[in-house]
Amino acid sequence: MRNKKAFTLVELLVVVLILGVLTTIAIPRLIVGSQTASENACASNLEILNSQLEIWAAMNGNTYPAKLSVLTSDKAYFPRGAPECALGGTYSLDDDNVVVCDH
Repeated sequence: MRNKKAFTLVELLVVVLILGVLTTIAIPRLIVGSQTASENACASNLEILNSQLEIWAAMNGNTYPAKLSVLTSDKAYFPRGAPECALGGTYSLDDDNVVVCDH
């Protein structure tokens, strides 16, 4: 009798099938997780921008800037540059002086 040291073709096909099933389950979940992370990053950036906007207004006689770029270009508030939307949107001020994103 011969010693069996190699995998049979059926065993290899079963392993490949199992890996394929696991991959089809995992990939959609990773995509959804990535989208959720980007949405959370944008929401966090909005909170930061709105809090810095309130501080800017308090230090400037409770007046708000006409454009958001006045605040975001100020190195005292954003020394490393203003945050950018992780979803590719742009931030702007609405009529109520609240920072919003257009994504």
